[in-house]
Amino acid sequence: MESRNCDLPAPDIYIKCMHNFHLISFPIYIVAFNALFRENSQMFTTYKYFLIAHVFINIISESYVSFFMLPMTYLPHPALRNTGLLADLGFSGMFIFYGLAQSVMCTVGSILEMFYFRYKLIAIYKKGLFKKLLRFQVLLYRGLILLHPVFAAITINYSIGVEREATTELFLSNPDLPPEVTCYSVIMAVFDDAVMYVLVLVYGIQVVLQFTVSNGVLMQILKFVKDGQGMSASTLKLQKMMVFSLFIQGTIHGALIMLPTIFMIYAIFFKSSQNGMALGFLMCVAYHGFVSTCSMIVFTKPLRDRIVPCIRVVPPATTPSNVSRLVSSTKDAPSNHSRNSIVDRRSNLAG
Repeated sequence: MESRNCDLPAPDIYIKCMHNFHLISFPIYIVAFNALFRENSQMFTTYKYFLIAHVFINIISESYVSFFMLPMTYLPHPALRNTGLLADLGFSGMFIFYGLAQSVMCTVGSILEMFYFRYKLIAIYKKGLFKKLLRFQVLLYRGLILLHPVFAAITINYSIGVEREATTELFLSNPDLPPEVTCYSVIMAVFDDAVMYVLVLVYGIQVVLQFTVSNGVLMQILKFVKDGQGMSASTLKLQKMMVFSLFIQGTIHGALIMLPTIFMIYAIFFKSSQNGMALGFLMCVAYHGFVSTCSMIVFTKPLRDRIVPCIRVVPPATTPSNVSRLVSSTKDAPSNHSRNSIVDRRSNLAG
């Protein structure tokens, strides 16, 4: 163990990709914030603050993974070593992992809150089991978000001990592994740990809530739009557009988080050593918020209408010179006619 170097950085190309992509993502975030704060339409009065909070959470999540966490893999073994700022400051792998889980939960929670807000606007006078079920699901998710850090604080010392034993055993049973897998900043999936099963259950409930709430609200609002219940055609069209945009955002978050998870599970159980592909999937986890923000701009028409004119690079069309001469001569024609009329009247008077 004396030969390990816990300050050993991740591959250079991986670090550059993680860090330099901010040169693209941060300007997009700034453009999104500018458009949201400038948007003053009546339909966006409250909802835009949900979007602002969601974009802010996306920035926090992106910065956390790419700067503070910066994980690297040791496939096919279920271990991640964090090489970012938190690891440099001496934080444990479990603490860093809980921070990632909390940021993802807040991201999904903001999506669910927006879905619930949109449904309440559409079904403002509608009472029923579905509305009560939606409220229960959202309240349950809020409770899970608040209880998660409490559970983490209670169990973290126990989990760190379990992690230390598991990483040491992993290194001793696999001499080809670098000794850095035993570092304090490593997080490892321990399959016989009771805490892990509780976490898997909690995260599984959150995934179920995300898909049931989002899909259920989408179906209900599409039904309202089809029936045209109590709203004008323009209002229903706007509501449908906003919910569709929100559904796309939620789908992007789910895909870019679930696909890396599925790949890691596959790599562990089927002994895949595609660490390069794993690092690419970790970039998906880091930048899922950026892709979601781009989709928000593309599919939300009020924001798109504010942003597109600001980035248009094509100069306005100029009037051809021959057309300009024709217009000029046309404008001059009445004045020439007037001068001729005045001259004729003076001649008649003189005669």
